Amino acid sequence: MSVQELTSPRKKRKGTKDERLKRSQILLDVTRRCASLSNIQDVWKELVGMTSHELDCDRGTLFLNDKETNELFSFVAQGNLTREIRILNDSGIAGGVFQTGQSKISDDPYNDPMFNREVDQRTGYTTRNIACVPVRTMSGEKIGVMQTLNKRVGEFNEDDLELLEEMTTQAAVVLQGLQHYEQIDKIREKENAFLQLMSDINSEFELSRMLMRVVQEITAMLTAERATIFMFDQSTATLFSRVSAGGEINEIRFPS
Repeated sequence: MSVQELTSPRKKRKGTKDERLKRSQILLDVTRRCASLSNIQDVWKELVGMTSHELDCDRGTLFLNDKETNELFSFVAQGNLTREIRILNDSGIAGGVFQTGQSKISDDPYNDPMFNREVDQRTGYTTRNIACVPVRTMSGEKIGVMQTLNKRVGEFNEDDLELLEEMTTQAAVVLQGLQHYEQIDKIREKENAFLQLMSDINSEFELSRMLMRVVQEITAMLTAERATIFMFDQSTATLFSRVSAGGEINEIRFPS
């Protein structure tokens, strides 16, 4: 068996009383530990650590979906710092699982056409096997993907997938709430920046300085490399510009 894709609902294995009790305790721990955290990066670290431990694997990655860009994003620890990484939400095994909503085991990733080996090539890491599940809220909404790599003993199985699905569902409630609050904070930051810009414009009487300030703020708000404002000159029926973020330019004109 090299690749398994679960395209239909699986019957949950009941397990023994002790197994059910242990699983319930694991899920309670996920809820308790994630609910005590106040930002997405901390929940990400906690969930990756817990899933890697419980599935006895080398590492894991939690991807969340960015609806605005159609990308899956995650965080990579580098020393004491953490940087964000992004992939298209239809790219690789993670993207395929997100799009289909079907959990997947790949026991031979290098022969899996969906596997993106570029990360291994860049890092020198060798991925031997993968278990990947969609991250769903209690209502069934997909908000991301959880991926675990390189089981230490043997191969991933359906019990692993079931546990991984249940653990991520418990954490998804917290993740969704934090995403919502972060989006609200970003909106408020943009609103405050816009109000400050309007205040500065109203107090600025020199056209070039006012336009330069507007261009700088627009460029920052849209996270763009540069921006240009063109104004209409009624006397010549032309559009002209005097400032451009990203470098100084002389006045340019062209017919409107």
